Amino acid sequence: MQTILDFYARTHTPYLHALGRAGTGYLLQQMAPKPGSRLLEIGFGTGQTMLELTCRYNGVEVFGLEKSAEMLRVAQKRFAFSGVSADRLQEMPASLHFPFPSNFFEAVYCESVLAILTDADLAKMWQEIGRVLRPGGYFFLNESVWREGVSMARMAEINQQCIEAFGIPQATVTWPYPSDWKHLAEEQGFEMLRCISMEGIRARLPFQMDSRLFRSHIFSLAGKSSMLFSVSLWKKQKLLRRLFQQFATKEPYLEGVFFWCRKKD
Repeated sequence: MQTILDFYARTHTPYLHALGRAGTGYLLQQMAPKPGSRLLEIGFGTGQTMLELTCRYNGVEVFGLEKSAEMLRVAQKRFAFSGVSADRLQEMPASLHFPFPSNFFEAVYCESVLAILTDADLAKMWQEIGRVLRPGGYFFLNESVWREGVSMARMAEINQQCIEAFGIPQATVTWPYPSDWKHLAEEQGFEMLRCISMEGIRARLPFQMDSRLFRSHIFSLAGKSSMLFSVSLWKKQKLLRRLFQQFATKEPYLEGVFFWCRKKD
């Protein structure tokens, strides 16, 4: 089944999460990884955040797992085009069992990935994240969740509309609100250190003179410009714009929330 994510992969679209580039800037500010740290990104998409971390923090090892074969292929192309090794980009196993030993990472992060999973996959993902994190390690999430007051019936209706329009739901109904994510984290052996709305965040990725980041930017622009030469992509973009306009007329029902969790010792 084709989804909106396939379109974003073909057009090399980066920053597919709340606040976009600024959201990634805030994530990096909070993580501030130290040399020698090993990090894992879950669902790296077209690879931009992994590349940002690799280029901006010397001595940090960044690994990634991605479920979409198309996203993985594009991320590998981004890294190659940017002159960065893609050896640490891997496909997510169908079993969701991460191909890493226990207590391997200092931090794990993801941006708008977990909330669109099925209940079973979300629970399995939390378990694996807890397994590969060292005691005291951190888990950072930038996720879109339901606003307080949105009813279960409305959530189900919107999710069904989004599945029909885009091929994916908007957000989990089982753990709808930020408070539910706090309980979920605690059930999985984590302490919630921070839970804040991304709407009040003011952050940015500072300019950095790095040819690898510049080439990655060119790679993103090349993907976007490909719509000028592909009738199918151009038609898909027009359809998506029309669908986005339809959803934009509805009341606000989602908010981006930044979660900072610590694995208990």
